[in-house]
Amino acid sequence: MSKKGDFLSGFSGGNTQKPLTEQNLTPAKETDSTEEKKADVAENKKLADEIVADAEKKENAAKKSASSAIATRPAQNPSAIIKAPEHVVTKDEKFHKRKMIRYGIIGIVIVITALLVFLIFRMFNNVEVPNWVGEDIEYARTWGMLDGGTVEIEREYSLEFAEDIVIAQNRDPGSTMSRNSVIILTVSLGPDMNEVIDLPEFEEMTRGQIRTWTDEYLMRGVTFREENSSDVEDNYVIRVEFPSAVDPDNFRRSDTVTIYVSTGPETIAISSLVGNTREEVDEFITENPLVNVEIEYEPHETIERGTVLAQSPSPGTRLVVGEALTLTLSAGDIVVVPNFADLRRIEAIEMGEDPEAELNVIVHRRWNATVPNGRFVSQSVEPGEELYGESPTVIVVYSEGRPWIPDLVGTSVRDLESTIIDINDKGSTITINIVYVNSYRTRGTITSQTRHNQFVALNEHVIFYVSYGNLQPPPDYIPPDPPDPPIDDPGDDGGNDDDWDFDESDDY
Repeated sequence: MSKKGDFLSGFSGGNTQKPLTEQNLTPAKETDSTEEKKADVAENKKLADEIVADAEKKENAAKKSASSAIATRPAQNPSAIIKAPEHVVTKDEKFHKRKMIRYGIIGIVIVITALLVFLIFRMFNNVEVPNWVGEDIEYARTWGMLDGGTVEIEREYSLEFAEDIVIAQNRDPGSTMSRNSVIILTVSLGPDMNEVIDLPEFEEMTRGQIRTWTDEYLMRGVTFREENSSDVEDNYVIRVEFPSAVDPDNFRRSDTVTIYVSTGPETIAISSLVGNTREEVDEFITENPLVNVEIEYEPHETIERGTVLAQSPSPGTRLVVGEALTLTLSAGDIVVVPNFADLRRIEAIEMGEDPEAELNVIVHRRWNATVPNGRFVSQSVEPGEELYGESPTVIVVYSEGRPWIPDLVGTSVRDLESTIIDINDKGSTITINIVYVNSYRTRGTITSQTRHNQFVALNEHVIFYVSYGNLQPPPDYIPPDPPDPPIDDPGDDGGNDDDWDFDESDDY
């Protein structure tokens, strides 16, 4: 008998037990399936091997403990050795079922885990494609750097889209793409500035039609200027001006053109002038020289003279330049013109100098060959006529008698003209003739005259003799003191006698 058999028999109380082998292991229950029998045999073999290995470990341990016990204590009775219990192998009928269930659960967990990993990967690796059409390319670039994939750009000219605006994209909006994928965006270059454009007939278009054309063709070089015009209708083109370097027949989109558009006749907004005084009306006329102001007067018993009663057109109207603005002013009370034949000249003068007088009297003094000096001659408005207005005026003429020629001998010929003019201002037609003579008197001095210090006819002709200044004066001659020069006298020019040269045949 082997040692392994002796050892096992020692634990079984001397009963010999056959080793558990593939031949003597009897299953507790036969199954109908051959596969299950083979599995049970393998399982029993495995359990038997584990029992044998465990028994060998215990035998070795027992030997070690027995050898040590012999050396320390007396031998014991063999019958006192503890016998090993018998091992009963029982087959688990539900083991295979539980195993299949366990494998099934593990498989399901693996599938779910893989699905979750796939979904998480897809969620973080894929992005939704936005609609970039009509958006600025910078937004798409930012999206590509932060969230999306690679953004590639293709550029082309476009009249519909401004520069740097996305025209099209190769991926549909709302679809998904991997972060490692490429999206191609077509971006506008704006209009082709070198494209040659056929210009329309601007003179036949309105400003609105031209703006529509410029918006359609993106003509950035078209500039509008407004001008008033009485010949061209409002909003129509007056003229078109091109720079010298621009050819209208080869007009490119980058070229410039200035279009002058009519705003109609020039107008001026007229505010209300009703109630203004004549001084305020004069101020308005000065400040608005383009306004043609016409003034009318109406008598009014209560409103002060010169106050504006009405205006036409009405306030707030825009008045075309040159169109009349009619202002109706109060003329105050009606004035009855007196008969100045009943008044002396001094009385008429005093009436004209009265600042509070309602009638403006202007007194003229005229030469008259038949009416004595100081007597009434005529008046511009018939007596008894009713006048009204800003300043109702009557001109009254009184006689100055016949013309009087003073003695001008010894005076300068330069003063002769002004003297004759003053005389003729009173209604005469005195004419003169200047004759130069040899004389020792200062050149230009009147030496004699045909009429002096006397009354003459209204159409008298007088000859004045003027010195050449070419003779030596007598020894006892004392020259007269020179007269004071007038304020605006330019003074002696040191010998230039042109100022004194008069044609002897000239009549004044």
